[in-house]
Amino acid sequence: MKKIAAFIVRRRYMVLGIVVVLALLCTFLATKVEINSDMTKYLADDSSMKIGMDIMEEEFEDTEESQTIRVMARGLDEEEKQVLLEALEALPYVSSVEHDESEDYNAGEYTLYVINTDYEYGSEEETAIETALEENFGDYDLTWQNDDDSDMSLEPWIIAVAVIFLLAVMLAMCESWVEPFLFLAAVGLAVLINAGTNIVLGSVSNITNSIAAILQLVLSMDYSIILMNRYRQEQALCPDKETAMTRALTHAFSSITSSSLTTIVGLLALVFMSFKIGRDLGLVLAKGVLTSLLCIFTALPGMVLACDGLIKRTAKKTLSPPMKGLAGFSHRFRYGLAAAFILLFVGAYFAQQSTETAYTLESDDEIAEIFPSESTLVLVYENQDEDTAALLAERLEENESVTQVLGYPNLLGKEYTAFQLLDAVDALSDTFGMEIDMSMDETMLELIYYTYYDGSIEALDMSSFLTFLSEDVLENESFGDMMDEELASQGERLALFASPEELTRSMTIRELADFFDMDEETVRSLLLYYYTQHGGAETGSMTLETFTDFLVDEMAADPDYSDLFDGDTLSELEQQQAYTDADAVTTGLSYTAMADALGLDSGTARLLYIYYFADQGGLYARDHDA
Repeated sequence: MKKIAAFIVRRRYMVLGIVVVLALLCTFLATKVEINSDMTKYLADDSSMKIGMDIMEEEFEDTEESQTIRVMARGLDEEEKQVLLEALEALPYVSSVEHDESEDYNAGEYTLYVINTDYEYGSEEETAIETALEENFGDYDLTWQNDDDSDMSLEPWIIAVAVIFLLAVMLAMCESWVEPFLFLAAVGLAVLINAGTNIVLGSVSNITNSIAAILQLVLSMDYSIILMNRYRQEQALCPDKETAMTRALTHAFSSITSSSLTTIVGLLALVFMSFKIGRDLGLVLAKGVLTSLLCIFTALPGMVLACDGLIKRTAKKTLSPPMKGLAGFSHRFRYGLAAAFILLFVGAYFAQQSTETAYTLESDDEIAEIFPSESTLVLVYENQDEDTAALLAERLEENESVTQVLGYPNLLGKEYTAFQLLDAVDALSDTFGMEIDMSMDETMLELIYYTYYDGSIEALDMSSFLTFLSEDVLENESFGDMMDEELASQGERLALFASPEELTRSMTIRELADFFDMDEETVRSLLLYYYTQHGGAETGSMTLETFTDFLVDEMAADPDYSDLFDGDTLSELEQQQAYTDADAVTTGLSYTAMADALGLDSGTARLLYIYYFADQGGLYARDHDA
């Protein structure tokens, strides 16, 4: 070791130059080291979260994550809220903006908007959105913050404060005003070299990257102090500074090396942590301590010798706290202090058991003070455990800390009655903040449920069908557009057509005139003509069936009178003739036969038949049993 020490001292400027060049090269390489902010990559292979994430990547590879930026505005009226919403939606790279009139987005004078973007946090596109918020919305009182929770690095000011405290302690304790800066320079070179050599690891976590420098500085600073103290001791025995430094390196080597090896082995123990961040942190710090050791043995001697005169000229008194009283107290009460520390150890052990563990570093969040933020937890299960997953979802929904549970078991896989399904669709619309237009009401759901559970379409007599049309269908908006205009306009008459008794009842001239929208004299003349053609005495009355058949089959067919009936009138009369057949009204018809009889589209008739049978109670029996 003596020969190596002599070489280092003799070629100190060359050695120092090599270390400086190496530090500059590593400074460049440090910019090429990949900084990983995804902490999930360091999960243990057997952890449930790691297994679940691997399954998600394999089974749900097309799943896209949306990054969000929360924007809180203050003092907006209703019109300004809408204007700001439209302005945010118009920003480049914004996929959507969540906002509504609920309490989730409005609290007193504050209004919340949640911007969604498909671009990663820190990307040029996401950064462009944040820049636009800062530059283009000066007229609004805005506070905004992205929801990137992957950045767990220390704030730069924390590192700066730590260095200032360290420097203050060294200035107080060192025998020269220059020494602390030499120590920081030597260890600083080691920090740069360590950061650059991280490139051999492929990537390091952002946590390791942020704390490695300050920890390396703290862990290895004492090596510089040991070497400097030994140099002073040797210089007191040998005035020649080169000889003194050679002897200092030789004699301090064992103590510094043993101290550093203890630290390195302790740091390497982190490699065996199940949470793989320990491996990342342990390797980088162990390498950093070793790098500091080498820099102190190579670079610091040259720096000290070059500044030897300056060190002597800036000599000062050191802070020497009186320790005699404390030493005497410790010796006198040594047994009591030992017992006290044992009790303190036991108490600290139990206190540690109740200490909460934080997996993210807390940061100031002004928006969360007004609009509390929410966290999402994803549970992955095997399809064969569907029933168990459904029970778990129900239990989670009962938890007061859980605001919402979304999943196949309690949403798409859950059985609903027709009325519950309507509420579920509305809830789904509110959940995702969008309009879900399924053109669905209770009637449409009744049809779906009946088709799914039964689906039978039986024959139906016209009397029942016409009653159903007049009382249920024509007043239903869901079917209003499906009905033939002529059929829909006869809603009040359908009730008469649906009753065989009404069809066979003799109606007076006034009743016939009102029904067919004719004047009484015309009806009287028609009746007179009828009885003239068929013989018999005029009675002044006639059934709907007889009167309609007479108009269609005789009057409209007679060339002398056919010009009295235009196309629309004749079409309407022919349709009414189908209704007024007393025998046909009570005869069961298939939906295709009914469509032909009433001039309906066969698809519409089939849908009406399904609605009729669904409306008779079959659905509700199943509904209530569901």
